[in-house]
Amino acid sequence: MFVDINVSLGNWPFAKLKYDNSSNLIKLMNTMDISKSCVAAIEGIFYKDVQSANRYLHKIVKKHKKKFLLFSIINPAFPGWKKDMDECVTTLKTTGVRLFPGYHGYNITDKCCLELLSKLQKLNIPVQIAPRIYDIRMHPSNFIIPDSNIKAIPQILKTFPKLRVCIINLKTLNEAFENVKTIRHLKNCFIDISFVEGVNCINNLIKTAGVDRIVFGSNTPLFISLSAAYKLKESNLNKQQFDKIAWQNAENFLGKVQ
Repeated sequence: MFVDINVSLGNWPFAKLKYDNSSNLIKLMNTMDISKSCVAAIEGIFYKDVQSANRYLHKIVKKHKKKFLLFSIINPAFPGWKKDMDECVTTLKTTGVRLFPGYHGYNITDKCCLELLSKLQKLNIPVQIAPRIYDIRMHPSNFIIPDSNIKAIPQILKTFPKLRVCIINLKTLNEAFENVKTIRHLKNCFIDISFVEGVNCINNLIKTAGVDRIVFGSNTPLFISLSAAYKLKESNLNKQQFDKIAWQNAENFLGKVQ
């Protein structure tokens, strides 16, 4: 069984993607024994009014409660983000929040972002931070979005010790940690495996970060979930290690899979 913490639904503006709709995604999930997917509205990355994308996805999630968990995209650089956040909690019943600093033009150390993180800690809502959503080489030449600087993650976690944070689409631990083994001591910090590459990449990640910090995330539909699954299966993990990464650590990040 898998819990996929990194999935998007909706229209990617630069290409038609096979699993960008709920029907095809559910078929894929059933084929791969993925019990739950944390989904965000991919259009929310591009809309000025992010909340319209969150509302639309909420209607889809509501029809498939057993399969999908809503992760609302919030843009703290947008003046109305507090109102959006309140609606996400009270009306949309969001499970978590997903942030794209690069696409929305802020740094994770900016006052607006820190205010949002403080609010999420008080509400006990987990947050995902994405330094990228796609390899920069795959962007259209007239729409290049640089990767976000997330070196302040350790300080963020120190400032908000009860906030559950998952870094998604992380290529290397060095992007977020000056000392990569720091993550072992940050019990509320998790990383997904969607962008991790190389021979024995999962085993190497376990040696550095510890098995308790790694979660299964595929970045579907921009990537294919089969790729993330093969990373685990090629790693010769024992059952305890496999279960932790496949679904147990996700439960710790989410609080519980509803």
